[in-house]
Amino acid sequence: MLKLKPGGILERTNDRNETKDVTDLAITFLHENIEFDENVTLRDLFLVINKELGLFHLIFGNWIKEYTDVILNGIPEIKETSAKIDYLRVFWEIHNHGEEYNIPAFPFFDGISIENGEEKKWAVEYSPMQNHAHLPLVLDPSVQVYNFESKENKKYPSSGYTFFNVIQGILYEISFHGGPEATKRVLDDLTAQVERIEAGEEELFSADYFFEDLKNND
Repeated sequence: MLKLKPGGILERTNDRNETKDVTDLAITFLHENIEFDENVTLRDLFLVINKELGLFHLIFGNWIKEYTDVILNGIPEIKETSAKIDYLRVFWEIHNHGEEYNIPAFPFFDGISIENGEEKKWAVEYSPMQNHAHLPLVLDPSVQVYNFESKENKKYPSSGYTFFNVIQGILYEISFHGGPEATKRVLDDLTAQVERIEAGEEELFSADYFFEDLKNND
C-alpha cells in the first residue's frame, strides 16, 4: 500500500508491515493501491510526479509536463467570479441507463465547495490549475451509482484506487481541452460569448427549434 504525505512524500508499506520512502521510485509502483494522508494537496501529488517527469510523460502523455510546471510554478489567476472550492476530489461514478451500466476506465475528478453545510460540485477542466494547487486532495471512499431514469444517486463502499488510477483520472479531466494554453483559449472564448449574450449581441434559439429542425431534415 502506498501513502501520499504532505510535502510530496510517497511511502510504501510492504507485506511485512515495513514502511519505506519510495518518492524517487514512484513510477515503479503505479499499479499499487494508494491512500492520501490528511492535508495532502494537488501540489503534493505533482511534486512526486516531477521526480521522474520524463518517465511519467512517456506513460501518460496528456500534457503532463505542462500541467506539472503550471501546478508547481504557476501564479494563481484568481478572479471575482472564481468558484470558492474547498477541496478537490477523486471519485468513482457508475452511470446506469436502464439495464446497462457504464463502467469507467478511470475515476473522475472535480472540485467541492461547502455552502450552508451542503456539498456543491464544480467542474475544474476550465480552471487555471495553479489556482487549485494548494487545495486539499481527497480520495472519495465510496462508489456512486447514478440512475439516469430515476435520477437516484446511490453510494457503495469503494475498493480503492491505484496510483495509476489517480493520475489518469486527474489528467483526463484537466487536459480535456488540451494543454494549459489551449484550455485558457477555450475559457476566454466562452467568457467572451457569455459577455456578448448578456449584452444582447448574440441571437439565441430555443432547443425546441433545434430539435424540430433536425426532425424535419430526417
